[in-house]
Amino acid sequence: MPEQRGADGAPLPPEAVVFRLGESLNGKIPEQAFRLSSEDRKQIPPKLSVWDKDQTTPPQAHELMGKSPRYALAGYMPVVSIRSVVDGAGGELPLDVVWDHDDRLGAGGHCGVVGLDGPDTKQAKERRAQLRRILADLANERVTPIC
Repeated sequence: MPEQRGADGAPLPPEAVVFRLGESLNGKIPEQAFRLSSEDRKQIPPKLSVWDKDQTTPPQAHELMGKSPRYALAGYMPVVSIRSVVDGAGGELPLDVVWDHDDRLGAGGHCGVVGLDGPDTKQAKERRAQLRRILADLANERVTPIC
């Protein structure tokens, strides 16, 4: 039975698994799929759109995202793994996955990864690129076609 959806902005339970939709580049979701979109950046705090697999299926998420042909894959990431991301020097990179309210039918699993934003300094941009690579690697450990 799926876990209960939490309040908007509340953390997902550590045992939850989320997925990100992305294009297929040689059967993998590319790092660019983990960039915050302009819509993601408008949220407070900014959140990378992902979906709780127990609340929303990849075909439902694809439908909710306008059935864009660029979305061909779903890459799954355990929440506990997202929260335990560390940088190359072993430093913590505080990412979290929180519920993101969406009233649309089938969108009960909408959530977001927070911690991917920051200033436009060279160091911050390099950090975000590193985070995108790590999340892409994590998602590509378990990737499935949407349909």
